[in-house]
Amino acid sequence: MKKMIGIACLVLLAGGAHASVVNFTAAEGYSGDGSSWASRLDAQTPTTGSSWDETAGSGTGRFRVDSSAGAVHLDGDAGYNKAIYQEALSSSMTEYTVGMKFSFNRDSAQLTTKANVIAVELTEVASGGNRLAMQLERQPNANSGKYRLSFWENTGSVNTSGNAGWSDETVWGFADAADTTSDDLWLGMTLYRGADASSWMVSGVLSNMLTGASVEMGTGVVGEFDTSSAYFTDDLYALMNSSNKDSEGNFSNRVVDQFSVTAIPEPATLGLIAGFGGAVLFIRRRFMM
Repeated sequence: MKKMIGIACLVLLAGGAHASVVNFTAAEGYSGDGSSWASRLDAQTPTTGSSWDETAGSGTGRFRVDSSAGAVHLDGDAGYNKAIYQEALSSSMTEYTVGMKFSFNRDSAQLTTKANVIAVELTEVASGGNRLAMQLERQPNANSGKYRLSFWENTGSVNTSGNAGWSDETVWGFADAADTTSDDLWLGMTLYRGADASSWMVSGVLSNMLTGASVEMGTGVVGEFDTSSAYFTDDLYALMNSSNKDSEGNFSNRVVDQFSVTAIPEPATLGLIAGFGGAVLFIRRRFMM
C-alpha cells in the first residue's frame, strides 16, 4: 500500500502538485506511547514532512502518538480540538484534498442528539481559524445506528452546510450490538477553487477500507459557496478535528492511523486522483490483503 501511495505522490508532484502522507511512525521521527504528555502531537519533531499545532488548552495533549503502532489516539474527554498540519498549501492550487484513516469503538445506547465522531478540515490560518469541515455524524434517538457525512463552513458572509450518505452502522463494521469496533475507515474532503471567492465547491467521501463500501457527498449537495477574500488568497492548511466528546456520542477509542494531504494546480486527470485519492488507494489495498 505504501508503495502505491508513493507512486501516486510522484505522479501528482510531476504535474506540479503537492502530496504528503503521514503514518506517525518512528521512521518519520514520531515518538510516544499513545498516552503520556510527551506523546502529544504538537510536541513531535518529525524528520519527514511537517510539524503539527494543537489548538487544545494547556496541559492536556489532546492528540497522542503511539509511534510503535503508527497511530494517534484522541482524548475523548475533550471536544472539538484541532491538530493542524503545519504545511502551507499554495493559494495557486485549484483542488485541495485532506483525508484520514481511522477507527473507533461505539456502544449501542441511543443518543439524545446527533454527534460528530471525527472530522477533516481546511483552514486559512496555521494556528486555526475559519474552517471547512467534513464530518462523520452519528444520528440520535431511534436512528443512533445510522451515520452520514456532514459538511460545514463558516468562511464567508453566510454559513454553508449540507449532509448526505445516510448509512447503517453495519456498513462501517458494526455487525450487531455486541460488535463495538469499526473497520478501518477513510474520511476525505476535496475543495474545488472557483474563479473568485464566491464560487468554491466541496465533495466528501467515507469508505470502509476492508470491504470497499463507501458513501459520498457530491458538489450538488452543497453547491457553490462564498469565502472571505483572505481565505481565497491565503495559503490553506489541513487538519483533523476531534469533534464531540466520547460521552456525547457514545463512542470511544478513536484512533487515526494515517493523515493525507494533496493539492493540485488544475482539475484535469490528476484531479481525479486527488479528488478521492485516499479512498481509491485504500480500496485498492483491499485486493492486496
